[in-house]
Amino acid sequence: MASTIMRDQQVVGMLGGALPWKNIEHYIHAMKTRFEESVGSGARFFLVSPSGYYWYHWNPAKVVHYKKDTHGRVILNEIGEKVAVRSSLWEDPDLTLRKNAKMILGTNKGYIEMASSGEHKGHYLLFNKVKSSGYILGLFVPKTIVSSAVNDVRMYLIGLAVFVILLLVLTSYWLGYRISQPITKLSALTQAIRSGKTVQPYEPIGKDETAELTKNVFTMLDVLRANEKALKESDERFSLAMAGANDGLWDWDIQRKSVYYSPRWKSMLGYEPHELQNRFEVFQDLLIPSDVPRMDEALKTLFSGNDSSFEIECSLQHKNGYQVNVLCRAYLVRNSEGEPQRLVGTHVDITERKKQEAFNKRLNEKLEAHVQERTRELDERNAQLEAAMKIAEEAS
Repeated sequence: MASTIMRDQQVVGMLGGALPWKNIEHYIHAMKTRFEESVGSGARFFLVSPSGYYWYHWNPAKVVHYKKDTHGRVILNEIGEKVAVRSSLWEDPDLTLRKNAKMILGTNKGYIEMASSGEHKGHYLLFNKVKSSGYILGLFVPKTIVSSAVNDVRMYLIGLAVFVILLLVLTSYWLGYRISQPITKLSALTQAIRSGKTVQPYEPIGKDETAELTKNVFTMLDVLRANEKALKESDERFSLAMAGANDGLWDWDIQRKSVYYSPRWKSMLGYEPHELQNRFEVFQDLLIPSDVPRMDEALKTLFSGNDSSFEIECSLQHKNGYQVNVLCRAYLVRNSEGEPQRLVGTHVDITERKKQEAFNKRLNEKLEAHVQERTRELDERNAQLEAAMKIAEEAS
């Protein structure tokens, strides 16, 4: 038995458990003994699932089992799994069973007179659905058991049918209480966890495998709640840190081809959160054409190399038409095979810094030109002075 755990419409885990088949076999053999004591050894019964597959049958070949070769070895499929063989009412060789399979599986209780030919000729089939589980108990009773005197055949048959059906009903309730009820309760518990409902722990009754599994479910639930609380606190701290840094966050899931852009990432370019879709193509469209080759080469080098991070400056188009200079930093996450799986990074608006750098560059260039001009003037004056001094020396 298994049940998925959902959060935000996504599967985040699975809870499951198993009840040893020997426990169920014990109950079945106990019922078989009761039936034989009540209606004789000629009675035979079976147990089928809600979908019609045999889970107990006097013929072991019809019960779910592993397929074996002529040497008794279990046969494996192409991926190494054991091949299972199962039979159902829908495929039973008996035509009467096949024709009435839908009625048997869809009715709470009833009986069928079997055909005069086939494996079950001369029998009545009495069946009853097991409460809480949907499984069906079927009992084949020979007509000879219910036909003592000719004049009392009908009354005897009716009385025996009522008795057997009553016995089946009581057995069904007993089977449901001992097997189905704890499993149904555990299934309801996992359904509540999966839907995100608040679950209050309770002490399971008994010390069997189902009770132990229920305790383990509550232990795991406590661990999940503690981890969820820690994750929420961590997310809050991260959100506060990002808000303080005023950086734009982006998260690219390379395998799923999806991207998350934070509200700050979008507002940095003049957009509201709903105005830009979370697609990688959005970043490519906003990147100015002259920076596209550099960005493609940087990503190609990162994905094909051994580095796990990169840093690059680029320019993106603002909603109002001007360019926003950003410093792009990113960290690459690889899977167990070393393939790129996820790229997480930030954008820092460095437009004002780039403007200041451009201003400083222009100022330096202007200053350097002025110095060069003054140096040239000084050189000319020095040359003139040296020429005058030389003329004065010659005159003296």
